[in-house]
Amino acid sequence: MTPDPTRARVFGSFAEDYDRYRPDYPAEALEWVLGEGVDEDNGEEPRRVADVGAGTGKLTAALAARRLDVVAIDPDEAMLAQLAERVPSVERHVGRAEELPLEDDSVDMVLLGQAWHWVELEPAVAEVRRVLRPGGSLALLWNTVEDDQGGWVAEIESLDPAPPRTADWSPDDVGLPEGESELAAIRWTWWVNVDQVVSNLATHSGIATLPDDEREALLDRARGIVERAVEEQDRGDGMIAWPHTCLCVRWTPRD
Repeated sequence: MTPDPTRARVFGSFAEDYDRYRPDYPAEALEWVLGEGVDEDNGEEPRRVADVGAGTGKLTAALAARRLDVVAIDPDEAMLAQLAERVPSVERHVGRAEELPLEDDSVDMVLLGQAWHWVELEPAVAEVRRVLRPGGSLALLWNTVEDDQGGWVAEIESLDPAPPRTADWSPDDVGLPEGESELAAIRWTWWVNVDQVVSNLATHSGIATLPDDEREALLDRARGIVERAVEEQDRGDGMIAWPHTCLCVRWTPRD
């Protein structure tokens, strides 16, 4: 796993659009990675969790809503500034998965949403082991697009020079120790309009880093594809179903 530094650093330049046009995580995915009973108030101290690569706080907000004690960590100050507007009460730090600004044995879970593919594997795994309390886990989530049935979704995905990961995948692909990871693939549907689809594509790193003229031409092509699909479905409200899968990995290190 070798992260592309140019693509990895691009998101802060459009943090507000990223926050507005990227999807949230389905509740079923959060319930799976966190375990049962995460919404219950049992009078005990809340579990402390670290959202690493927290970005604008998509995952952070969902975790905080589940009565968890959340610390948000991201290398980009612009992304954290957007996060502070969304969840101002959450503790936040500038930092990287490879050098976590956390004490040893200080969190019950480390989570990364749409972020593990940007880390350097060996130092990140070592840091996760260092900060996790005994019995703690690492959870990884990716919202991915279901494009295996063809149609407009496959057409727009084919335009992306660096397409996101797909559901044809296994826990071993993330480089964690064999046999210690669990995988869940949770399908869900995002109802969107044409502008939402095009604006979402503009936040993909492979598209955002294109030269201006190439990027605008690609987005124009995508707009035409989605507009035709909306017309063909003829729902009357301008909305279209965008099928997604949330890929989830949960890893509990063995002693």
